[in-house]
Amino acid sequence: MRDPQAGFSLSPDATAAGYRLAGLETVASTNSLAMQHARDGAPDRLWVVAREQTKGRGRRGRLWQCAKGNLAASVLMHMEAGTREAALTGFVAGVAVARTIWEFQSTGDERVKLKWPNDLLYKGAKLGGILLEAQTLSSKQMALVVGFGINVAHSPEGLPYATTSLHDMGLSVSPEIVFSVLSTHWAECLNIYSGKTGQADILCEWRSCATGIGEPVRVAAPQGEITGIFETIDDEGRLIVHTMSGNRIPVTAGDVSF
Repeated sequence: MRDPQAGFSLSPDATAAGYRLAGLETVASTNSLAMQHARDGAPDRLWVVAREQTKGRGRRGRLWQCAKGNLAASVLMHMEAGTREAALTGFVAGVAVARTIWEFQSTGDERVKLKWPNDLLYKGAKLGGILLEAQTLSSKQMALVVGFGINVAHSPEGLPYATTSLHDMGLSVSPEIVFSVLSTHWAECLNIYSGKTGQADILCEWRSCATGIGEPVRVAAPQGEITGIFETIDDEGRLIVHTMSGNRIPVTAGDVSF
C-alpha cells in the first residue's frame, strides 16, 4: 500500500505550527490545486506537494518544468484582502528557500543567491523559482498561494537562460528531504515576518542574499526598459534603479538582467 502522502512529510516544527499536507504523485499544478482547495473551503496553512508537475507555471504564465526528481510545492495562506502583508510574502518565501538550500551546502561553498523578484540562483544559473497567486474568496478573505519550484535532480533544458540543480551542485538529497526542511524554514520565516519588526527583518535578510546589488542592471518593465545601477530593495519591496541621469526609479514588476 502506497503512502497516502506520496512519501512526503512535514517537519515536526511545521506540524507543531499547525500546517497540514496533501502529498501527490502527479499534479497539473500545485498552485492551482492549492487554490482549488481554498475555493472549496480549506483552512489555511495547507501544503500541496507533488513528485511531478505537468502544467506548472512561472511568472506571467510561463511554463515551469518540474520532472520527477525535482520539487513542486505550494502553501495556502488566508489573509485580509489588500494588506501590505501579502505584498511582501514573496520575500518571506525567498529567505525561506535560501535558508533551505544553505542547510545542504558545506561551509565554504558559494552560497545560493536571490534574484529580484522571485528567482533562486547558483553561480548565475537558475536553481528555482517562486510564484505567488491570490484570489478573493466568497468569504471576502484573500487566498494567497505561494508556490516553490526547486530543481533537485534535473536541470530544465531548452530555456533562454542557464539552469542548474542540486545534483549539478554536487548535493545528493531527495525532494522529500528538501520539502521537509523547506516546511521548517517557511514556518520560521513567516513567524519572524509576523513579529513587531518582522517586515524590516525579512527584507534585511533578503537584501543580504541578493545578487546584483551595486551592479549595472536592465529591467524590462511595463513602462519600458530601465537601465542603471541596482541600488537596493526598498521597504515596499520595490527594486530601486539609480539611472545615469541621477534619478532613483522604483520598479514594482519586470524582468531583470545584469
